[in-house]
Amino acid sequence: MGLGLITWVNLVCLMLLFPVVYKVCRDYDRQRRLGIDPVFDPKALNIKGADFWHPDPVPAPTAALAGDAATRTGPEYEK
Repeated sequence: MGLGLITWVNLVCLMLLFPVVYKVCRDYDRQRRLGIDPVFDPKALNIKGADFWHPDPVPAPTAALAGDAATRTGPEYEK
């Protein structure tokens, strides 16, 4: 009984995801036919909630990333 329930849940999820997967596959094939390197752009496909693929702005380096240069003093660290 447990495996049958899991199977039905998976089938329902697959049916709900099919329109999105179909759009993504068609866009991939279109880009390949045009001879360009395929890039996933959720905004162009009108896919909402795909925040993972949006490019984040590059964060400014902090003192910890710069080797803690903000806390170093002395003539060898002066510019």
